[in-house]
Amino acid sequence: MFGGSEEPISVYYSKGDGTFYQQTQLNVGPEDSSQALAVADFNGDGRPDIVACLFFSEQCVLYTNDGSGGFQRSYLASGSTSTAILAVDLTGQGKPDLVISNYVLDFRPPNFNVIFH
Repeated sequence: MFGGSEEPISVYYSKGDGTFYQQTQLNVGPEDSSQALAVADFNGDGRPDIVACLFFSEQCVLYTNDGSGGFQRSYLASGSTSTAILAVDLTGQGKPDLVISNYVLDFRPPNFNVIFH
């Protein structure tokens, strides 16, 4: 989900034959919108987790994959009006770090945050 919609994030799983089925939907929160997503194994359990930047609430939501189609939700500060996110290993330790880009708003200059694993 991109572009300022309050719609939930839909997670699709492969059937192994080139088609997919929808397993679950992840709510981003009331009156907020997700502008960007990153998928990586953030807790080291071998399963892909999802981080979504929330535009209005100045935070990101981390959906930790429980391995059975469910996700646990937690939040982290991201700065004002986050618009882009990248999961990449910046330190060479084999763990994903997050780079979050924030939009210019009123008197605040554009900026980005780096969160190390």
